[in-house]
Amino acid sequence: MRPRRYCRTLVLGALLALVNGCGGGGASFDVAVGGTSGSGVVGGTSGSGVTGGPVTGFGSVLIGGVRHLTSADDPDIDTRFEGPTSGFGEADLAPGMLVQAEWRQDDDEPRAASRIRYRPEVSGPVTAALSDTAGGPAITVAGVTVRLTATTVFDDAYGRTTAGVTPLGAVADLDPARDRVEISGYVLPLELPAGAGIVLASRIARVGIAGTSDPQETLSGLVDASGPGGFRLVNADRGAVTVRFDAGALADDAPLDDPAGTTLTEGAQVRVTGQLAGGTLDAVSRIESTLGALAPADGDEPVAADIEGPVAEPPDGGRFRVAAQTVSFDGATTFVGGDPTDLTRGRRVRIEGVLGAAVDGVRVLSAETVRVDDDSEVGLIDTLTADVSQPGAGGNRTLQTRTGPTVLVRPGTLLSDHSGDAGSGRLPVAALRDGDTVRVDGVFDGDGRLVALALARVDDRNCQLEARVLRSVVSGSDRHYTIDGRPGLVVAQTGDTSERVADGADGEFEAADPGDCSIRPTGDDADGNPVDAGFLAGEVGPLDPLDD
Repeated sequence: MRPRRYCRTLVLGALLALVNGCGGGGASFDVAVGGTSGSGVVGGTSGSGVTGGPVTGFGSVLIGGVRHLTSADDPDIDTRFEGPTSGFGEADLAPGMLVQAEWRQDDDEPRAASRIRYRPEVSGPVTAALSDTAGGPAITVAGVTVRLTATTVFDDAYGRTTAGVTPLGAVADLDPARDRVEISGYVLPLELPAGAGIVLASRIARVGIAGTSDPQETLSGLVDASGPGGFRLVNADRGAVTVRFDAGALADDAPLDDPAGTTLTEGAQVRVTGQLAGGTLDAVSRIESTLGALAPADGDEPVAADIEGPVAEPPDGGRFRVAAQTVSFDGATTFVGGDPTDLTRGRRVRIEGVLGAAVDGVRVLSAETVRVDDDSEVGLIDTLTADVSQPGAGGNRTLQTRTGPTVLVRPGTLLSDHSGDAGSGRLPVAALRDGDTVRVDGVFDGDGRLVALALARVDDRNCQLEARVLRSVVSGSDRHYTIDGRPGLVVAQTGDTSERVADGADGEFEAADPGDCSIRPTGDDADGNPVDAGFLAGEVGPLDPLDD
């Protein structure tokens, strides 16, 4: 397969917001989360709460697909932004950044954000180039193992990159002898080696050149071998960075065994800023907790809460962890898209419930709803063949594509323009026309529509589909693939039938020529549904997330 020129901009929050019940107007997390007094009852009319998850778009700030109004929307809203630099504001946010937002909601109005916080988990030089590890593709940044997925966002889909720095088009382009990057992501423990952790990247951006930028590095990981004034951060390769610090570097939220001491809690998630020399981080200016656990600024009263992220520790005695947040569940908890046995390490989930008061310094999120990601994301490059519809219910629009699938664009869809002279910028949905080629990342809903989480206008005239294979059958000299989630959609491969994607695996299918995009497979799909969409694929192979 030829290398992918457009990074997939799926973001976890938008996927989870749509993956369950998108028929009709589509399901959404744009609902009140909090009872009339902030009790956390989902569907209440007012309350206050805290949200943790990735930025998924703008027009307000969308976090996990949920709209949060800011001062830019209403001058009566006093939104405080906190970031890694002074003066950090809404304009500095970008898709894929993991943030925490504290909000208030009145009646059926959208949430009004009082504070939005962002902290990059890692910032520093690339110290080891891209490699395939047992857990997937990874790079090393300032001695920290950073794992990448198909949902990792590169730089900014809207083109807001660091001045004077070439945007990152593919992670394979990173040069350990040159590049400095900023990583936003989740810190996850590894079973082996003991005490080790990785950062699962939600966003990676090139921010400078080694030797000419700020010499300060930011590292995040799990505290190991902790003692007064020192500890280690162990990476996946059993290497370690030794951190030496003075008490003055400890932030108020630094996880300490003894509030009066300087020994950090073993196994806790920390974010450390200092100067890296070899395998030691010295001149440490700050040690604090990561944003992996929900931490409202005001008070210790129970509040409504929702968080998205990967399972860090599977269930044990009715509790599990999402990133650094401890979550409890019981018989009253509603599971959507799975059950407790699906809460395996790394599985992506969204939790809605009540964040309780601190007990021994830990605030537990009591889950009312657990939504389990079904990993059914789809990527499609195709040409539009019908006018954009007039806005429908809830501001939805539908697009028709050359290969057959109908695309549903919602108000929360991340839209960007990568065509012609546009380079990279915002894309009004009304600007789309017949003949435009688009890259759509999304999920199929119950009606077989491709619900767009991200859509970019591109220059490619060919067609390509990245999706999970339900099953395949041989028909003459061809193999017909039925795609999971879309009845009637078949992608036919011509020629050598020994080259195939296994049932249940993610595949990448591309027409050898743009003219093959209009050739429909004949007959029925594997479930007996008449084929109403598809194309003739000349290039077929398993989906490699490094191609995105």
